[in-house]
Amino acid sequence: MTARVAVISVCSALVLSACSANHLQAVELDGQSLSRQLLAHWAFDDQAGSVAHDDSGNQRDGQLTGGTWLSDGQFAGALRLNDGEYVSVPRFPDVASGFTVSAWVRLTSYQQTAPNENQWTTVVSTEQLGGWEINVDHIAAEPELHFGFWKGPAQGDYVGHSCGGVSLGKWIQIAGVVDPSSAVPTFTVYLNGSPCYQATTPNRIVPGSPTLTIGQWPSGGRFLVGDVDDIAIWGRALVPAEVALLTQAPPVPPEPVQNAPYTQARLGGLRMEKHRLTNQGQ
Repeated sequence: MTARVAVISVCSALVLSACSANHLQAVELDGQSLSRQLLAHWAFDDQAGSVAHDDSGNQRDGQLTGGTWLSDGQFAGALRLNDGEYVSVPRFPDVASGFTVSAWVRLTSYQQTAPNENQWTTVVSTEQLGGWEINVDHIAAEPELHFGFWKGPAQGDYVGHSCGGVSLGKWIQIAGVVDPSSAVPTFTVYLNGSPCYQATTPNRIVPGSPTLTIGQWPSGGRFLVGDVDDIAIWGRALVPAEVALLTQAPPVPPEPVQNAPYTQARLGGLRMEKHRLTNQGQ
């Protein structure tokens, strides 16, 4: 695949209000930017079978328990999950330093929880007295999407934030970025490529469950009722321009070996190229 250049206007600094003209700048990203330190990418374009293939080339395929393949994802296919259905990925690595997770979610139903009841349903998670998670937050009258993680060192050292503006039946992207190595260590929550929350966090994510789950909490329960598409995880903190790019197209898988067979990683790259050409023709 030839290198692709994307030029995106993004805020030069993370601000939680609308960007003014003074904040906008052009940022160039080459076509392989989003493949760097990509730990896993489930495109959910499989359309059949009981495996959600990992397009990153790292062979972190997910095993389905139930689920229904869809053709109307945000980008190509998607997976619908109902109560008791989920995806599990064993032996998922702990976060070493910087971290980003991105997911597309489309809720098909929503019910507000009563006081003192569990307020979460899980989108994707390794949370188990450690780790990180993306959840649907059911505490408010309208659904919210939540990103949070255990930062340690003491038990109970958990940080997270829920963002509103989630509509039933519509695809929405949520991303959580943790950057403990920057001059001001931060974690940021994005919705549809724009930051909805940012705070300082001096600690890294502490290890959680060795099994990553999609649609279910690693400890069981908290089942998601809704659709998921293009869940991706990086072992680094994506910059704002890269998060914005995720709203336009799925991550670019690593460049396949020349003349290699059509592996899942290579098929993912072809899907990306098809998406680019389709947009150019519009």
